[in-house]
Amino acid sequence: MPNVVKESPKPPSAFRHASWALAILAAVAVAFLFLEDEAKAPKPPVTEPAASRVPPFHRSAEAAKPFPILQDPERYQIPVISRAYRIAHEIPDVLAQQPCYCNCGDSFGHGSLLDCFASDHGAT
Repeated sequence: MPNVVKESPKPPSAFRHASWALAILAAVAVAFLFLEDEAKAPKPPVTEPAASRVPPFHRSAEAAKPFPILQDPERYQIPVISRAYRIAHEIPDVLAQQPCYCNCGDSFGHGSLLDCFASDHGAT
């Protein structure tokens, strides 16, 4: 059997320990920077979630009467807008029972989606 001298494993150098400690310290510092930025970020006001707040609408077509006078569909040159106004003329009882999610109830006092078609608002 040959004479083989087994080398004992080298103990980790102080440089290796220091580099690991520095890497961990840098990672912790970066984590704290992100946490600090997140803590400083402005928080949205605590309000009712938009999804749970349903804009105004009428519970029935009868409750919406008298319906508003709607704009003439022929007034609009863009086919899709003209068609939307034409449909509004055909189904005012349905649109009166639909909320409009563009916040026109707050801005313009609309009571339902039908009110959007009483002005140019439905074209925008």
